[in-house]
Amino acid sequence: MKLFKWVFAVLGVILLGFVAVDAVYNIRYQHRLGQLESQIHQEHVATVFVGGYGSSSRAFEQMTTHWQRAGIGGHRELVEVDHQGTLHFLGEQTPSTNQLIEVAFKDNRDPIIQMKLMQKIMHTLRVRQHITDVNFVTHSMGGADAYSYLVSTHRNAQPRVRKWVAIASPFGQIHTKRPIGKQYNQMLQRADRLPHDLKILTIAGDIWHMGGDTEVSVKGVKALKPIVQSHIASYQNVVLNGDLLSVQHSALRSNPEVIWRTAKFLYR
Repeated sequence: MKLFKWVFAVLGVILLGFVAVDAVYNIRYQHRLGQLESQIHQEHVATVFVGGYGSSSRAFEQMTTHWQRAGIGGHRELVEVDHQGTLHFLGEQTPSTNQLIEVAFKDNRDPIIQMKLMQKIMHTLRVRQHITDVNFVTHSMGGADAYSYLVSTHRNAQPRVRKWVAIASPFGQIHTKRPIGKQYNQMLQRADRLPHDLKILTIAGDIWHMGGDTEVSVKGVKALKPIVQSHIASYQNVVLNGDLLSVQHSALRSNPEVIWRTAKFLYR
C-alpha cells in the first residue's frame, strides 16, 4: 500500500512539473506574440479556420483568443453549419482587418459532406460580407476540406485564397474501399488546379522523436510537399518535437509555438 502511495506521489510531482513548464511556455509565447504585433500587416484578409474529425466550434479558440489579445487578430466570427447545410452566422460580423472566421460543422465526422459544403460557405462569405481575400488555417481532417476546395472548379463568386496553414493534416494516399478513399486519392492528383500564387505551411508534431503525434505521422504531413510544390508559390514545413502535453495531435491547435508560427506566416 505504501509503495502505491509513493508511486502516485512521484507521478503527481512529475505531472505538476509538466504543468508548470507548460505555463511558463505559454507566458513566453504570449510575449513573443506581443512583439510580433508591430511587424504585422493589418489587411482586409479574413482567416478561415476549419477543424478536424469530431471538432467543435471551440477548436481554435485558444489561437484566436491569443491573436486578439496580442492585437494581431480582428473581429471574431463563427459560421455554424447544421445537418441540413444551412449556415448560421454568430459573433462579430462587421468587416475588420485580419478578421477571424471559425467554421463548425454539425456533421463533424463526415468529410464528404464537409467538402461539398466548403464552396457554399466561401461563396456566402464573398457575397454576404464582401470578403474577397482569405487565408486558411486547418487542423487534421480540415486539411482535406481546404485542399478539396482549392482544387475544385468554382462556378460562382469565391474569395481568393492567399495562404494556407495545415496543422497535423495527413496527405498520403488512403488505402480503403470506402467512397472517401477513392474521392480523396483522386483529389490529391489535381494539384495542378491549385492557385499558383498560393503559399502553404504544414506543421507536424513529433512526440519524443517517435515519428508522429499519436494520430498523424510526420511522414503523412510531409507527403503534401511533392504533390503541390511545383504548382504553388511556396511550400514550408515545420516539425515540432515535444511531449504529449505540447505536440499531441489535438494539443497542436493550442501549442504556443504553433500559434506564433501561424501568425508569423500569415501576417508578416
